[in-house]
Amino acid sequence: MVRLRELGLLQCLGIDNSDYDWVSQLQPHQLSRWAFTSIKGVTAIALKELHSSEECLSLHMQPYTKYREHDL
Repeated sequence: MVRLRELGLLQCLGIDNSDYDWVSQLQPHQLSRWAFTSIKGVTAIALKELHSSEECLSLHMQPYTKYREHDL
């Protein structure tokens, strides 16, 4: 989401920081939660199948673990 924000793709009004309204509306949707959880799971499986080190796994999973389900 950060990269999309930097590119201005989340802005619907063309005004700086207007994307926050859009993101805040997206947060409570169950589809967003499901997608986030699915991507987190696929990432973990892929890293384990690639026999990644614990350090690599930890670094890649860190963005997912800092958010709790109700923070999405």
